[in-house]
Amino acid sequence: MPRHPLRSFLLLACLPAFVLACSDDPDEPPATPRAALIIDRASLDFGEVEVGQRSEEHLFTVRNASPAAVESVSVVTTGTGFSISASTCERFLDAGMECQVRVRFTPTLAGSNEARLQAEGAPDGDHAVLTGRGFTQLEIRALPAGATRIVASEGMGACTGPCTLTIRKAEVTLRAEPAGFTRWGGACGTTTSATCSIRMDGPKVASLEELTPVLQQELRLTRQPRTVKVASNGDVVVHYGSTVTRFDSSGQVRWSLPASVGPSAMDLDAQGNVYALSYDGRVSKYDPDGSPLWTRPPGAETYYGQRLSVTPDGRACFLVALGPFETGSRFRLVALSSQGDERWSREFNEGPYNYPSEMGVDADGAVYLSANVLKPSSSMAGSFEHVKSWFRRLNADGNVVWEKPSAPAVFSVRADGVTFIYSWGSRGTGFTAFNPDGTERPLIALPPGAEPPLTQELTPSGVMLIGGYRFPAAGTSDTTTGWFAAVDLTAGKRGPVTLINGSEPSKARVRTLALMQDGRVVVGGGFSENPDESEGFLRFYDPRVLTVDVSTL
Repeated sequence: MPRHPLRSFLLLACLPAFVLACSDDPDEPPATPRAALIIDRASLDFGEVEVGQRSEEHLFTVRNASPAAVESVSVVTTGTGFSISASTCERFLDAGMECQVRVRFTPTLAGSNEARLQAEGAPDGDHAVLTGRGFTQLEIRALPAGATRIVASEGMGACTGPCTLTIRKAEVTLRAEPAGFTRWGGACGTTTSATCSIRMDGPKVASLEELTPVLQQELRLTRQPRTVKVASNGDVVVHYGSTVTRFDSSGQVRWSLPASVGPSAMDLDAQGNVYALSYDGRVSKYDPDGSPLWTRPPGAETYYGQRLSVTPDGRACFLVALGPFETGSRFRLVALSSQGDERWSREFNEGPYNYPSEMGVDADGAVYLSANVLKPSSSMAGSFEHVKSWFRRLNADGNVVWEKPSAPAVFSVRADGVTFIYSWGSRGTGFTAFNPDGTERPLIALPPGAEPPLTQELTPSGVMLIGGYRFPAAGTSDTTTGWFAAVDLTAGKRGPVTLINGSEPSKARVRTLALMQDGRVVVGGGFSENPDESEGFLRFYDPRVLTVDVSTL
C-alpha cells in the first residue's frame, strides 16, 4: 500500500489556496513550497538468494508529492548486492506525477546484505531499506584417517566424511576434531594454521589432507607415574606404584621389574641402565634388557628408601631413612661406584625429625640436597614445629661446599652443576639459578599464567619442562586441571601452557615429564591427589605443543 509520510501532508496542507497562505503573519509573503519525492514502501526483504544468482525484480514507485515539479529525478542504491535493473525516474517529474524503478538482489558474498534505495533531486528525498541474504555451498571433499569430523564455525554444520554445507556467512572457519596440527587443501591450500578461514564469495571446495593429533598416544597404568626417564635409544622407563616398566619408543612393553623389588625411586645412566631403590633400602642395577647387573643389600638400620639420583657414568647416590618414627627420624646419604661399591656416606641428624625434600647430582658426582628439620610441638599434641630448612651442595667426596637457608621441594641440576629452583612471590615468578660455587644468578623472570610446578625436568638441550596442576577459580565448581609447558632458560621465556582435563570431572595432575629424542613430550600423571590410589596415564604429545598454543586449535 502506498505510504504518505507526515512531511508530505504538511507540505500539501501549506499549499496556497486562492489568495491565502499557511502563515500566522498576514503581511508575510507565502512560502515557496518544497518539493518532496515519496517512495511507495519503506522497506523490502528480498529473501535468500544464492551468491552470483539474481533475485526476481521488485517494482518501486516514486511520486512527486508536492505542487512543484522536480527538474531532475534520480533513484540510486547505496550498499552492496542491490542494483536498479530498469528505471523511468531519470527525467522531469511534474507535481503529483509518478515514476518507477525495478530493483534486484545479486549477492556477491554470503551473509546479510543491506542497502538503501534513495530518491534524489528534491529537497525532501525519501528512501527505502533493502535487505537480503546470500548463501552458497562449501564442499568438503576429503578427511584423513584419524579425523573424526570437520566443524564449520557459528553452527554452520559439520562433516564426518565428504559432504556439502550451505553457508550463510561472509566467512566460515573450519577446524578439525580432534584438535591437532593440520595440512589443508583446496580453498584452504595456503593455510598454515590449525584452522582455515574461507571468504564465501561463491561456491568453494576444501579438504583436510592431513591431521596429526596433539595427543599422539596414551597408555593407562595401574598407578600414577612417579618418574619417567628416556633412554638414549628412545626407550621410556616409568616408575609407578610398586613396579618399573620399560617401554620402547612406540609404547610397547619391553620388560617390568618383579613386584618383589618394590621400588621407591628409579633413575637411568647415559647407557640406559636402570637403577632401582627399594623401600627396604636395597639398590639394584639392570641392563637395558632388564637383566640384573648387581644389587647392594640394605643396611641393618635402614627404615625405608627415599631418593635416588645417578650420574651419566653410573655413579649412584641414594637416601634412606633411619630409626623408628615414634622416637624421631634421621637419614643417610650413600654414594656408590658404578659397580655398586660404597664410596662414602653421610648421616643427617640435626634435630628430632629430619626430612629430605629433594636430591640431584651433576656429571662430576656432586650432590645437591634439601631438607627440613622439625620437632614436636610444645603447645599441640601430635603436631610439629619448624626448626630449620637447608639446601646444600656436597662435592664428589661428600664434603659440604655451601648451604642455603631454604629447602626447595623441586629443583633441577644441570650437568655442569648449575641448579635451577622455581621461585614465586614478592620477588617475582621465574627460576633462581645457583652456580656450583653457591653464587646466585639473577631471577629468570617468567610471565604469569600457571601455578608453581609440581615437577620440573631439565632436558639435555637446556629446555626446562614444568608441569603440575592449577586450582579452580574462586567461586566455581571446576576441578583442578593438569598443565605443562616448556621454559627457555636462556631467553627467559615460557612457551604456551597445555591443559589436561579428564573425560569426567576429576582432579587432573601432571607429576612427571620427559622429552624424547624425536621431540615428543612424555607426560605422566593421573586424576587423583594420591598417586598410589588411582589409575595413572602416560601420554605422548606432538613436539609442537611446546611452541603452539593448543587451546586455539
